[in-house]
Amino acid sequence: PTAQNGNLFVREYWQLYERKGIDVAGFDYVQMSVDATFKQTETSDFVAIEVWCLRGNDYYLWKLVNKRMGFLATVDKIKELVKEIPQIDQLVIEDKANGSAIIETLQYIDGMPPIVPVTPKGGKYSRAQAISPTVEARRCHVPTDWTDAERQDVEQSGKTRLEPHQEFIEQFAKFPYAKHDDMVDAGSQGIARLIKMATGEEPLPVRKVLRYVRWYPDMWEDFEQMNEIEQQRLIQTYGAP
Repeated sequence: PTAQNGNLFVREYWQLYERKGIDVAGFDYVQMSVDATFKQTETSDFVAIEVWCLRGNDYYLWKLVNKRMGFLATVDKIKELVKEIPQIDQLVIEDKANGSAIIETLQYIDGMPPIVPVTPKGGKYSRAQAISPTVEARRCHVPTDWTDAERQDVEQSGKTRLEPHQEFIEQFAKFPYAKHDDMVDAGSQGIARLIKMATGEEPLPVRKVLRYVRWYPDMWEDFEQMNEIEQQRLIQTYGAP
């Protein structure tokens, strides 16, 4: 590695995609991962909020926020995203310092998805290292179609203006030598949990059933031969029996 680039995340490993025409409800699991700080000064770390979606063994970044925010602004942004994306199954927040205060506040707000407090194991580098094989396997997808409002949610790290996905990829490519690493922290935390869901180490949360329908015998036969993820996908598509 050089002063500019790390050796964990090669830029070309990230797969690019467009969200247009994709329904969030079609994913197996949707998660918001938060890496937070409250000190609103020029020298403070940014807050990173990432919404990640799981489908099969692929991981899709759906929303990205990365800018300096205080406590109230962070809570308001989380509430805004939950309202915008009601399909979010869980909020994943590091349970220490600022994160603990956010958890304490959000758990009393109506309509919040279940909150999963995470106690980090190991340092930043080891946590990033744990997800690097998944990125290298080209399983992680980053959107390229951003609205102007979404661009405002990602502060520029340098003089050259980059699109949000470019800022994201660059921070990972330069880790651990970049000035800021908050998107890496939120991404490592989020993707690590997605991997557990995909491998069955962590069970998928049971989603609220939207509708009930009559199932035919062949549907039951298919259902009984499916794994948990496939079963949930069938219920989301056709309804519960």
